[in-house]
Amino acid sequence: MTATVAEEGLALIEALEAARTCMYEPDQDLPEQLTGTASALRKNAGAKSTPPWNAQAAAAYFDSAQSVRLLEQELTIEVTGHTPRPRGGSHENTIMAIHMITRLTTDDTAARQLRHIRTPCDQLPARDTQERPTPIRLTADAEKPPLCPYCRTPQLRLFQRSGRVVCFYPNCTDHDGNRAAASLTRNHLDGTPMLIGDDGTTW
Repeated sequence: MTATVAEEGLALIEALEAARTCMYEPDQDLPEQLTGTASALRKNAGAKSTPPWNAQAAAAYFDSAQSVRLLEQELTIEVTGHTPRPRGGSHENTIMAIHMITRLTTDDTAARQLRHIRTPCDQLPARDTQERPTPIRLTADAEKPPLCPYCRTPQLRLFQRSGRVVCFYPNCTDHDGNRAAASLTRNHLDGTPMLIGDDGTTW
């Protein structure tokens, strides 16, 4: 059953609270690729210093909070025809923006947007309710990642726990018109890794 806008709003509030708590735990091992917010935080702290917070959690929290404000603004203009007054940057204002979104619409699209906004918080190691995708290498000695068979870009990402591989290049679709994705398996003849696309093709 698809979650409603109200349910997704409550789930987002819970995820933001968790990320906010994690922010105050120093980050011992920063990921190689951080979102824009985390990169800025680390740059401001100095290239060789370790920031006294969890940069990954800070990135997840602030990026999600900003996305909430943008979604509230878009929906307010769409529903009322008026541009809302900008909200302050406090946590309380973020929560108020989420509640306003749930009052403005019950549309499934808004529910999906809230779920998407929640993803960075859910992917935090301390929360780990959504797996973080990683660049894929089919063999340990491979110098380059494999190319997506549809868009021919190295944008394939692996969800290791499920063995799912998804192309993250915008608007990349398979022969059935769906988002390009495959399942990681092994060749039953020689045991080498192989990808079977959702449209039945072998990558």
